[in-house]
Amino acid sequence: MPAGNIVTASPISDLNPVLMASGTVLTAQSKTRGEFPLLMKEFFVAYRTMALPADSIITKLTIPLPAEGTREVIKSYKQAKRKDDDIAIVTAGFRVVLDESSVVTDISLAYGGMAPKTVEAKNSMEALLGKKLFDNTVLEDAVAAMEKDSPLGFTVPGGMPTYRKTPASLFLFRFWHEVAAELELGTQEQQVDHETIEEIHRGISYGSRDNDNPYEQRFVGKQIPHLSGMKQATGEAEYIDDMPNIEVNFAPALQVPCVAGFVDINDLDDGRNLWGSVKKDEPFFAKDFVHSHGQPIGMVYAKSAAIAQAAAQLVDVQYEELPPILTISEAIAVKSFFPHGKMLIRGKPTAEGFKDCDFVYEGVARMDRRTSTSRPMLPR
Repeated sequence: MPAGNIVTASPISDLNPVLMASGTVLTAQSKTRGEFPLLMKEFFVAYRTMALPADSIITKLTIPLPAEGTREVIKSYKQAKRKDDDIAIVTAGFRVVLDESSVVTDISLAYGGMAPKTVEAKNSMEALLGKKLFDNTVLEDAVAAMEKDSPLGFTVPGGMPTYRKTPASLFLFRFWHEVAAELELGTQEQQVDHETIEEIHRGISYGSRDNDNPYEQRFVGKQIPHLSGMKQATGEAEYIDDMPNIEVNFAPALQVPCVAGFVDINDLDDGRNLWGSVKKDEPFFAKDFVHSHGQPIGMVYAKSAAIAQAAAQLVDVQYEELPPILTISEAIAVKSFFPHGKMLIRGKPTAEGFKDCDFVYEGVARMDRRTSTSRPMLPR
């Protein structure tokens, strides 16, 4: 849905630069203001922030069409790590209008990925406006002005400031040639570079493995199987073990020379034992239960990493094996699931709504192997 993609205000949106360049007008609906317009060029005010009031929704997009005979060209561009189905590094939407003398009368150069929000390259637009488009000097001035439009430093979020400036300039260079080709602006003295505007198509990558290595030595060049490869291939590898920690005896490890000590859950309070990149809800040391194979129980520290690793193998851990949880019903029975996230609730309570129904059908709908829900079905 276009409206949903717009209001997320992503600075690397594929769609927003095109809508901005085309002069799109958004129509919003609000309880307090009713219906009102918003210009796409003024819609984005900061990173992930837009001019849409909190009580409003977008109901319509209006993209103006050029009058018949208008010499207008609009193009979109995207640079990503993959050719298709990938998040953009830099996106662009360009529109230009020329008069009969090929002079630029209106232009919009909108970029994504060059600022915290979708922006227009104002300096480059000014360098082109009122000038004859297909002129090398004009193009050079526009590309030079782009340095002022995108002052990306090395601390910019997402990184790659130098790289991102390159496709931004190349997009303009390609657009310049595509407009010239589409409107037949080429002359004998200055011709369109068709290699610049032709699409590059690549075949599917493929490869093969040669198991014969004539240069194989004792270690260098030798094909060594992964340590866990055999267990994973035969199904013997353990991934999840639901077992509580009954007793941990670090005494044997402490007898090893140069071992300084150990730490475990008893050395940390509950707050310090939680970590996570976004939400700190992952325990560092197991407490009461060990939920997965390899989950840390404690840590031995010694004079060297090798000594600590050897001593850790001597730690005696006693487990009480619990029945494995393999089905959704088993997980629900022992409450082994994550808490619910956000819930969308609208209208009267469900129980009251059922009272007004002529028929109520109940059943269990299994969405997949990980999700189960009991959902009453109301006929319309």
